[in-house]
Amino acid sequence: NSTGHIVNILSAPIGARDGASMTTEEGKKLWILENLEPQPSNIIITPARSKVEYAISGDVANIIIDDKASTVKAWNDAGGIGILHTPGGSASTIRQLRDLGI
Repeated sequence: NSTGHIVNILSAPIGARDGASMTTEEGKKLWILENLEPQPSNIIITPARSKVEYAISGDVANIIIDDKASTVKAWNDAGGIGILHTPGGSASTIRQLRDLGI
């Protein structure tokens, strides 16, 4: 959020464990509220196949950072800017954001 850009969380739900006290959507939102500062503008929980609907806002390409190659490809194909994040690859992800001027 310090970049002056709107930052949203776009995450896919996962199956809840048997006996869980909350849904995965509730759990993800709670984790975000407790662990991210500053808070994102919006928290959007949607199936991975539906994330592509958010690739463009008006005429503006949105950026997604995702660990699923097929999601990043679909995002790019829809006109957005997708960055594939790999576990342990934060430096690469940050470098790609900096290359975009963020």
